[in-house]
Amino acid sequence: MFTRIDGLCIGSLLALLLKNHPDFLKRNSPLIVFIIASINLGFYFYNIQHSFSMPYLAFVGYTTFAVLFGILVYEGVIGKSRCVEFLCTNHPLRFFGKISYGLYVWHWPVSILFFDYSKKWIIQKNIVSLHLAELGSAFFVTIIAVVISVLSYHYFEKPFLKLKNKFS
Repeated sequence: MFTRIDGLCIGSLLALLLKNHPDFLKRNSPLIVFIIASINLGFYFYNIQHSFSMPYLAFVGYTTFAVLFGILVYEGVIGKSRCVEFLCTNHPLRFFGKISYGLYVWHWPVSILFFDYSKKWIIQKNIVSLHLAELGSAFFVTIIAVVISVLSYHYFEKPFLKLKNKFS
């Protein structure tokens, strides 16, 4: 298994930064996000000039995502920002947060079972082009996965979540 050590290093650097300069991230988070976005955009344009011959994730993607997720975790744990408050009070995000484990578990089997079948059905009916058939099939499969995840949450996860009070 391949492991990205940059995520661990960035987390460690953020912890050291918080210990030595506790107000640094509060003051500079927007600047850091702007710099990361600029690096990503710059690499994108550089990669266009080289016919997309350089792998984005290997060069800058994993590292910049690790920095952004580190800042997001910091904001979620320590920072009191409007962005975190919005994420924690937004009803659609809370809904998907509740069913996220089921969606993680069920999306792949549902996709394997239904994507090709639904795409062939849409194409057979001459409803749309191939690209729109793929898009429609992806939408159909996503709806099925969400429905199964909701059922899984209510009839499987919630009963097990209630048991944790008995064992803790």
